[in-house]
Amino acid sequence: MIYRDTDELQTDINSVMTACQKPGPAVQAEITSILWALTKIALFIECAEPSLDDEEYEGLIPESDFQATKKLIETRFPNWGRYNQCYDISINIADTSVVVGVATDDLTGIVCDLIQVLWVFDNQSPANAIWHLHDSYMFNWREHLLNLKLFEHARFNER
Repeated sequence: MIYRDTDELQTDINSVMTACQKPGPAVQAEITSILWALTKIALFIECAEPSLDDEEYEGLIPESDFQATKKLIETRFPNWGRYNQCYDISINIADTSVVVGVATDDLTGIVCDLIQVLWVFDNQSPANAIWHLHDSYMFNWREHLLNLKLFEHARFNER
C-alpha cells in the first residue's frame, strides 16, 4: 500500500507543489525529492481503480496557467533543458527518428495537472480527485515523468 489514505496522497502532491514553487534554483536533493514524490504518486495511480462519485458538481475544473507555471519551473530548474527522445519506442525498431523534449515543459505539464487535481480535492471529492489524477497521469504525465527520470539519469551519467 503506497498511501494509507487520501490525506497522505494530498501531502505528497502538496510537497511537489511547494518544492516546485520555492524561490531560487533547486539543489540536487530537492530534485530527487520531487522525483521520488512523483514516483510514489505514479505507483499509487498504476495500482488504482478509480471511479467518479455519484454527485453532480457545477462548473468545470479551472485550467491551470501553463505559461505562469512554466516561468516558475524555469527559474527553479535553470539547468534543465532539452533532451533527445526516440519518436517511436515499440514500433519501427532501428528505423525511427529522434525528437527533442524539454524537461521544464515536462515538469510544467505535471504541475499544471496536479494543480487541477488539488482543486478537485478541495471542491469536489477525493474519489473524483483520484479519478482525475489517474486520467491525467495515464494520458499525459506518465510519459513526462519517465522522460524526466531518464533525463536526470543521463545528466548524472553523461557528466
